[in-house]
Amino acid sequence: MSLYACNLFDLVCTLYALSLGAMELNPLMASVPVMVVYKLAVVGVLAAWLSRRREKLARMGLRLCTAVYAVLALYHLVCLILIGGMLW
Repeated sequence: MSLYACNLFDLVCTLYALSLGAMELNPLMASVPVMVVYKLAVVGVLAAWLSRRREKLARMGLRLCTAVYAVLALYHLVCLILIGGMLW
């Protein structure tokens, strides 16, 4: 659940940054509709699937993804609070 929450926060912050004139550096996410569908559907389905797996590797992967998204969310928060979003 925290992975999906961080993912949604990343999506909102990215869309906000794009509205300010930022560029998406990930070529797979260059299209906003593709990005939104991927973030809402694909990440959610994969996170749900991984969370139901009993394999240790799946759990470790889920924790790693959550940690990466948490760091990214922290970066977005710093940009929003301290710099007003201008660092994207």
